[in-house]
Amino acid sequence: MTMRILVTGSSGFIAPHLMAALKDRGDFVVGLDRLPPRYVEPHVSVRGDLTDGNSIEKALAYGVDAVAHLAAARLDWGLSDEEYMRDNFAATERLITAGREAGVKRWIHFSTVGVLGPSDTPLDDSAPRAPQGSYGVSKAAAEALFDDLSESDPETEVIVLRPSA
Repeated sequence: MTMRILVTGSSGFIAPHLMAALKDRGDFVVGLDRLPPRYVEPHVSVRGDLTDGNSIEKALAYGVDAVAHLAAARLDWGLSDEEYMRDNFAATERLITAGREAGVKRWIHFSTVGVLGPSDTPLDDSAPRAPQGSYGVSKAAAEALFDDLSESDPETEVIVLRPSA
């Protein structure tokens, strides 16, 4: 089944690989990023910021069926707690709200293993969130938004991925 998929953070590190795979299988890809696309062009590129509702609405206007949310503030230094919360939590909250209004029922959220905190043993999905640092705390807060989304609307599919560096 061909889908219309919004990829946030479309100029980032992972997005070009994802967009290429989606395009190869015949999906229509809408990219949303502050920067122009690199390496792989989506079918439609929306330049904008997730903290700006107009950018989100413009991207969702293409009738997307699913959102792959890769956009995030992720620098190892130089960002304040407020900037992490704005870009990783508040922007995600705005995206989910707009997506729900647009009828999006499929979501993939790229988070981080950092939401689990440090551990000497491998952790699985049943481990409690125990983030350390602004990045982990902001990503854990964003994950909680997706928990709320899936609990409030059982017809919505939510996948949270936690890649590591």
